[in-house]
Amino acid sequence: MALGAADACSPAEAGPWTRDDGGFYLRGLVSTETLNGLDGTRADAYGEYGLTDRLTLKGKTEAVFYEDSIGEIDRQSDRVPLRRQLWSHKGFTFGAEAAAVYGSAIAGTFGCDEWGGEARLSGGY
Repeated sequence: MALGAADACSPAEAGPWTRDDGGFYLRGLVSTETLNGLDGTRADAYGEYGLTDRLTLKGKTEAVFYEDSIGEIDRQSDRVPLRRQLWSHKGFTFGAEAAAVYGSAIAGTFGCDEWGGEARLSGGY
């Protein structure tokens, strides 16, 4: 129960919220997981930096590694998004985000080793 309470107090990483001007958030994580009976390891580093009160630069690099009887399965992805708060009033916030994305951290035969892009609109309370 204490873990759930600590998680509920952690800063939001998704949605429309931006960091204060000069504010930042950094996180590193290593975990193990099982996918279709294969044991794997996932590692990522994530950060946010408030360029202004309404504009946040983010960065994330992630790698996943699985080993099975055939050999190794590994993937890596890198993402550099820019988030903009569009509107906020009495706790409601809307934002937009655009990102340059490289690779994929999804294990399996489908993956991408090229640069691409993504865009999102989000809202929250």
